Amino acid sequence: MPGIPKLSNKNTLVNTHDLNKIINQLNGLLIRNTDAIQTVTATTATTSIDLSSTNSVILNLNASTTVTLSNYALGVYTFSIIQSGNKTLNITNCKIPSGGSGVISVTSTAGAKDLLTIVCDGTNLFGTIETAFT
Repeated sequence: MPGIPKLSNKNTLVNTHDLNKIINQLNGLLIRNTDAIQTVTATTATTSIDLSSTNSVILNLNASTTVTLSNYALGVYTFSIIQSGNKTLNITNCKIPSGGSGVISVTSTAGAKDLLTIVCDGTNLFGTIETAFT
């Protein structure tokens, strides 16, 4: 994890400053996982989503779009995707088993809801999608 001092597996004393830094960084991860839900409406070919204060996003897909995620960290993110009708979705830097890198196969029916879960290992994004909740 970037920024957190690494400890060796030897018997090493950790000074108070390093220990406080580790605790603050871990608390930051816990605080990020709030009940706040960010609502984003995609109306253009590109959409930016800042994940610095939430792990939950409602994405209204009103246009075919490529989403760029920013300020993500180690954790799990959930996206409720609401389709307006026959729109496509791509998420940059996200690996999806069924679609390769970034291509998300969403339900094309207007009003359909899909659930996308993205796991971040601190650097990489890995996603899975469950489709056709109506």
